[in-house]
Amino acid sequence: MRNDIIKDLLDYYRVDSSTLRSQDGDVYAIKIGGSDEVALFQDKDDWLHLVIDLGVSTLAPEQMYRDIAYFNDINVKQPLLVLGVNRNDEQVTLHSRFPVQQLNKVRLVEYFENFVDKSALLKGHFNPHSGVRNG
Repeated sequence: MRNDIIKDLLDYYRVDSSTLRSQDGDVYAIKIGGSDEVALFQDKDDWLHLVIDLGVSTLAPEQMYRDIAYFNDINVKQPLLVLGVNRNDEQVTLHSRFPVQQLNKVRLVEYFENFVDKSALLKGHFNPHSGVRNG
């Protein structure tokens, strides 16, 4: 595995690398919460990316897009979180990226857990019938 930072995260959670689903080379998917998967990859510019599909929104389209726009309001904080909609299957998707050089093992775990927590809240918001409570 080329990505030491991803290996550190997998080691911390004691993920057996043989259970990982490798997508497109160096993209790895970790199952969380039963059925959700977080895709992790490190790009050539040394940014760690996390991506998760939150499901198809049950909100009215105008409310969904308004809520996404409010969530994506100008934000210069790290880590950057961006919500979008996949045009092929209309899945609401959360993406985050963080510069690898700013991550140590503690910050890496904190970053990952905050991403997972935020994704659960957003999933509950965009699909209240998913069984996920939004806070």
